[in-house]
Amino acid sequence: MSGDRRSGSGKPMAGQVRAAALHALHALEKEKTWSEQAVKKEIAEKGLERRDAALLTSLVYGVLQNRRLLDFYIVQVSGKGMNRFAPVVRDLLRLSFYQALFLERVPNHAVVDEAVALAKRRANPQAAGLVNAVLRKLFTTRDALTPPDASTPSGLAVATSHPDWFVQKMVDCLGLAKAGEFLLSHNRPAPLCARVNTLLADDESVLAELAAAGVEAEAFAGVPHCLVLKKTGDVAALPAWRAGKIQIQDPASQIAVAALGPRPGEHVLDLCSAPGGKAILAAQWMDNKGVVRAFDLYPHRVELILKNAVRMNALILSAETGDGTVLNPALVGSADRVLCDVPCSGMGVIRKKPEIRYKTWEEIQDLPVLQGKILKNAASYLKIHGEMIYSTCSVLTEENEEVVEAFLAENDGYSLCPFDAPLLGRAEKGMATLWPHVHGTDGFFIARIRRNR
Repeated sequence: MSGDRRSGSGKPMAGQVRAAALHALHALEKEKTWSEQAVKKEIAEKGLERRDAALLTSLVYGVLQNRRLLDFYIVQVSGKGMNRFAPVVRDLLRLSFYQALFLERVPNHAVVDEAVALAKRRANPQAAGLVNAVLRKLFTTRDALTPPDASTPSGLAVATSHPDWFVQKMVDCLGLAKAGEFLLSHNRPAPLCARVNTLLADDESVLAELAAAGVEAEAFAGVPHCLVLKKTGDVAALPAWRAGKIQIQDPASQIAVAALGPRPGEHVLDLCSAPGGKAILAAQWMDNKGVVRAFDLYPHRVELILKNAVRMNALILSAETGDGTVLNPALVGSADRVLCDVPCSGMGVIRKKPEIRYKTWEEIQDLPVLQGKILKNAASYLKIHGEMIYSTCSVLTEENEEVVEAFLAENDGYSLCPFDAPLLGRAEKGMATLWPHVHGTDGFFIARIRRNR
């Protein structure tokens, strides 16, 4: 990661990558886009090769994962509040502090020189002088920096770069020590996981095919047909992916389908389905015997479901537009099983989408009303003695247990029922949460509900 690595044209590539990282960070704050989209856009526009693309990704994600802690140190070193800096200077300081404090292989002079050059290009000479002064002070005082006090919820929030409201909820739920483990898991890279499509292949043949393509793959312990992939490059270019033998899917999502346990010959509905991973896995569980109907609100997402179904040979799957919040009378009492993975805050997938952590409580506090509407409609689609899964990629009880309990309190004909699932074992209460720091999956909530009459 030296500061003088050059491309074939003689241009310093490390400097170009850091300029791209600054541009992506500024776009994230200004345009409120997703980190994955911002990074992919920079990679495509700059024509970055795999090594440089990996560096860009690590820089952008690293700053987002540690932004609040970086701001804490910037204020400590500069003596200025973050609002005293122009937005581009603020992002440049965050990027430079991240390199200085988290990336050991970056020389001090490279951090300073590249930051000053970027400040001159993106801001002005006065900003360049400010950046130069702050960074030089950082390198003379780095060993004396005072870290935040992580023994309190507010200090833990700064140390792990999460909002105070979320950290307090996690401390209330898990206790301070376990909450710290959970929050820190968001600041480490998430493994790239895929599942083997047993409609077209088996684990052994897929592992061999991936190895031939230069991909490192191994089983994800405890989840059948789930693999952890490394050195994939563009996944969509892999022969195994193009042939429909694998699908990128977190183990938690796979476990939700296992908890539902669809059987051959059944009629299964998947609401809020796109991109269709769980619906296709249901068809896989059913050995392509029965019916799987997938719904999503937007036509282009329905097209994505259908494309994935064709690629993966899910012959019993159909997809159509449908609004989960609006009751569809034609579906009432029709399904043996229903998958109801509702829109949520995403507070369980922060390690993959680090910008999610900066949501405010006000932004997400109305979600349980929406989730409750979808759950009520989904439950009405069950046959008598039919069963459904209500799930979210959130760890907030307001979106999970409280939504389920409110539904059950208002609907006498339904009850929670125990289930067995990989990693979770026996969920006797009919509800369970997967945690990144415990299970190695996304944060994910699963409840299994039965219609009794």
